[in-house]
Amino acid sequence: MNNLLIRILMVIVIAIAIWFFLKPSAERTRRHTLEEPPVATQSAETSNSPTMTEPPVVSPTPSSATAPSATPAQNSVSAGVMLTPKEIEEHRSAAKSQLSAIYTAQAAYRAEYDRYSSDLGHLGLSPADSTMKVKVGFIGAFEPRGGLNPNENPQRMTSDIFTDLRGEENELLFQYDSASNQIDLRSLHRACNNGCTVTEDRFESVAAFNLDADSTLDVWTIDNEKNIRHVIDDLAQ
Repeated sequence: MNNLLIRILMVIVIAIAIWFFLKPSAERTRRHTLEEPPVATQSAETSNSPTMTEPPVVSPTPSSATAPSATPAQNSVSAGVMLTPKEIEEHRSAAKSQLSAIYTAQAAYRAEYDRYSSDLGHLGLSPADSTMKVKVGFIGAFEPRGGLNPNENPQRMTSDIFTDLRGEENELLFQYDSASNQIDLRSLHRACNNGCTVTEDRFESVAAFNLDADSTLDVWTIDNEKNIRHVIDDLAQ
């Protein structure tokens, strides 16, 4: 009986000893688990998300990647604008029409004064439309040997003279369009057979305009024999 009690007590003591031995390790393991924050596992969606301290890198969308940067609006005169086939035909018809008008006016003037004049205003010419599609006139002024007629000014030799005319409300009556605004007829002297100027018994007038985005002009001339020449074809350059 005594031996049995002794054995029971020994088992109890051993069990208590084992419990005290294992308790601190389990408690330490439990404390370590609570004190060390868990490592978050990033999903496929969150792994690519930017952090709060690192701003996200925004990839351009197709529209923003190809959109041009803003630039000041360009003047169509200096930049050059390609005209439509209809506009090209209109400008070329205007050139031939205005050159023919100069021929008719010169013929009438010579019949009255026995000479020609380089003054477009004195010849009685005026633009057909408020928007002038063509720059036309002469390169050189003509000073007749017998003197000028009253109100004749040989320097008024291009259609530029009409851009200063104003109406009753001080509005401009005539303006060039973008195809002819900044043309200097004097730069076209090589396109002329007889200098695109006037003498007592002959004249040659020139008309020019730009059809596209290059610096080459479409150039036409007419002389006192009513020969109209297409000297430079802008579309062929």
